[in-house]
Amino acid sequence: MSVRNGVEEGGRSVIEAIKRQFGSIWSGLRDGISKCSEELWRDRDNPRSAPSRLAYHTVQTVEYYLGNSRKFDWNARFSVNWEHGDIDDLPSKEQLLAYIDEIEAAVQQRLQNATPEQLAGPDPGPWGFQSAAERWLYILRHSQHHLGQMAMVLRRAGLEPGVWR
Repeated sequence: MSVRNGVEEGGRSVIEAIKRQFGSIWSGLRDGISKCSEELWRDRDNPRSAPSRLAYHTVQTVEYYLGNSRKFDWNARFSVNWEHGDIDDLPSKEQLLAYIDEIEAAVQQRLQNATPEQLAGPDPGPWGFQSAAERWLYILRHSQHHLGQMAMVLRRAGLEPGVWR
């Protein structure tokens, strides 16, 4: 195996690992959402940490970082801002699950088309990441942070958190 082939194969392995980690995020979100009662989903006692808000923000932020611009209409998807919107206006569990399906497909497609050189190369976005790989790692880290918040909400409600894989 040449050095070039070794780097290429290693880069492809990293891309496959990122795809698998996103798969774990989506599985945890779907499972966590499925465990929420409607009352917990729109937790009026704790609207800032309601699962509907956490899940919506998590998926929407992945969509945001799939782009290469800071221009993003945070209200476009469901006509509600994840951060300041009324709890009753946030998406339903069914809407969020469909949104996850859409963004999961977009992530898989983007990673399927990525090359090791692109991953190691400069990030084209305006956020200051040193490489495209760093952006992907940031998106995973951010998503995991909010998945952990959702797990805490579920545990406090006496439920098991979303599946951890």
